Amino acid sequence: MVNLEKFVLICTIGTPHGLKGELHVRSYANVPLALGHYGILYALDGRKFKIVTLFQKKNKIIVLFDGIRNRVDAEKLNKLDLYIKRNSMDNNLLEEDEFFSVDLEGLQAFDSTGIYWGMVTHVYDFGAGTILELLDQTKKQCVLIPFSKAAIPNIDIKKNRLQVEPIAAGLIDSLERTFLA
Repeated sequence: MVNLEKFVLICTIGTPHGLKGELHVRSYANVPLALGHYGILYALDGRKFKIVTLFQKKNKIIVLFDGIRNRVDAEKLNKLDLYIKRNSMDNNLLEEDEFFSVDLEGLQAFDSTGIYWGMVTHVYDFGAGTILELLDQTKKQCVLIPFSKAAIPNIDIKKNRLQVEPIAAGLIDSLERTFLA
């Protein structure tokens, strides 16, 4: 079951922009300006941030937060990560075979014969395609697998599991040698 109170990293605050407290922000949303639709943003230390203005200037996202009045206030926030609550993300925006990365973390990976391959611990996207990290807790080993329909033909968020195709995922080769052995 998805924990709807999970916090999801949505942006990292950068350097100040000008003298009025505006800040450069690195948005991790698919649509960077959608940052303004999530409501309150949270820092891990408990502080809450409300966006007053949000705009894009030369491929950079600029934000003014409530209570940040000048450059000195803004400088104190440099490199601060901000989060949203998972339940503020709209599942209706997803296509049938689309998932939020946060919902994949924690899923148990089994093949079609029921063999357990591990738990998804991280989801990475370095630009060439999404990769899942599986941890086999009994062997204490991690392996990276491609997040593709061939490698992962079925995902069931409600049952907290995904089906992995070991050869397509690179977990074993065609000679049946396992890479988690």
